[in-house]
Amino acid sequence: MPTTFVEDLASEYLIDGDEQVRRQTQMKKLCNTCHRSSRVNQHFAKMDNTLVETDKMVYAATQLLLTAGEKGIAEKNQSIR
Repeated sequence: MPTTFVEDLASEYLIDGDEQVRRQTQMKKLCNTCHRSSRVNQHFAKMDNTLVETDKMVYAATQLLLTAGEKGIAEKNQSIR
């Protein structure tokens, strides 16, 4: 699930959870026409894990920039606040 720069769940302008499930189900059906269901499920599990890891990295980088901005280490135009 996408998050904001302060690790809150992002929802504004995004599709809701039910719509995400509906779209993923459609995509899996399409993938299953050529690939085994185990392969499709592995792909989506890997993608979900990649998104979680990416969110963690973006959060850590954002916190670093915020701290640098607060301590005056980064120029104001480089800080996200």
